[in-house]
Amino acid sequence: MAKDISRWFSSIGGVVAVLMPKGLCPICIAASGGMLASFGLGFLLVERNVRWLLGLTLAIGLTGFILSARRHRRWWTLAVGVTAAVTTMLGRLLLSNLVLYSGMVLLIGAMGADLWARRHPWMPLVQIRLRRGA
Repeated sequence: MAKDISRWFSSIGGVVAVLMPKGLCPICIAASGGMLASFGLGFLLVERNVRWLLGLTLAIGLTGFILSARRHRRWWTLAVGVTAAVTTMLGRLLLSNLVLYSGMVLLIGAMGADLWARRHPWMPLVQIRLRRGA
């Protein structure tokens, strides 16, 4: 059960983090506001709430990247995930759409690389086993 949860942990946090800034797009604010209010999530339209929730979902995604990198031993996916999370949060705090969307694209790439690393585990070409005491 715990293995299944950790398997999708990074993906869930990453997807929610990528979708969160879309609720504040000036073009679709009315549609997003109506949809969020119908689900009882109208508080997401307040800027300071979105900032904290974005940070929380990025932290959940990074926790998933850490667990996944420990399992498949490809630490570069964690490095890309951390870079993407920092870039996304920095773009949100600086109100720079270019930085924000670059971070989101990088976050999607990190999720894809992490899923690829899970499907293609690293295997050593040669395994050397030594007996103890021999």
